[in-house]
Amino acid sequence: KFWNGNFFFFFQRLLGPDFIIGSMTLVVSQPGSQTQHLHIDHPHLFGENYGAGILPPHAVTVLIPLVDIDDEIGGTEIVKGSHRVAFAEGKTMPHQRQNLPLGGCLMFDYRLFHGGLPNRSNRNRPVLSIVYHRSWFRDSSNFNRLHPLQVPRTEFEAVPEHLRNLFQNAQISPETRG
Repeated sequence: KFWNGNFFFFFQRLLGPDFIIGSMTLVVSQPGSQTQHLHIDHPHLFGENYGAGILPPHAVTVLIPLVDIDDEIGGTEIVKGSHRVAFAEGKTMPHQRQNLPLGGCLMFDYRLFHGGLPNRSNRNRPVLSIVYHRSWFRDSSNFNRLHPLQVPRTEFEAVPEHLRNLFQNAQISPETRG
């Protein structure tokens, strides 16, 4: 089960007892796509240099590949440790490529520099991106026009009662799409 006690406990320790799911998106890199620019997913909360090395995370991205990720289909490039330094310094640190098997997972702090690598294959590269964050945080950078999490009521009602608080920021729609 994905939500076993250890996984839940891990996010509680990292993001606090009232953490929530902030967004779920499917990111698809098509054949021939080029290298994505290195970026962070949201501007630093207190300016580019303040507290980078001492502040705890406010959000964590979990990438789950829906196909095997290798050098041909391209993975995600990360800049290890860039979430702990000033913005300008993070861009200049060494990069690492991350290849993952189908169903594997890559988790990283929302402040970490990262970017998609080119897709040199003839297949799409679908990756599920789930962002968990502290209950007070709102991603105004990526989701200013679109609600970050939309759940049909019938699907929400299928979520176990003790996990429904994870969806407190979700838009629960009255009907399913079909």
